Amino acid sequence: MIFPVYKYRGINNGKILGAVTLSQDTQLIKELLEKLTAVENEMSLLREDRKDLVGEYKEKLDIKAFQAAMRIFKIRRQADNNQVIDQILTVMEVDNG
Repeated sequence: MIFPVYKYRGINNGKILGAVTLSQDTQLIKELLEKLTAVENEMSLLREDRKDLVGEYKEKLDIKAFQAAMRIFKIRRQADNNQVIDQILTVMEVDNG
């Protein structure tokens, strides 16, 4: 579908842009929509793959414990000082144990 060319002033992050044509914006919108749809489809497939993978190990491992350990692993990997984290966790465990 071809849209007629109209001049208007677009807005981007609160800033007024120069005059652009509606057909240019239409093409950009379609392009962005196509790319985002492709990414969302890939993300959906990856979520399904992850679910299947976890399902394969459900009978072999305690999945809830594994997922908790995975969260801790990711936090430790990002932390600057794991010794401080261990000390804080020890205090928390003693107080709530």
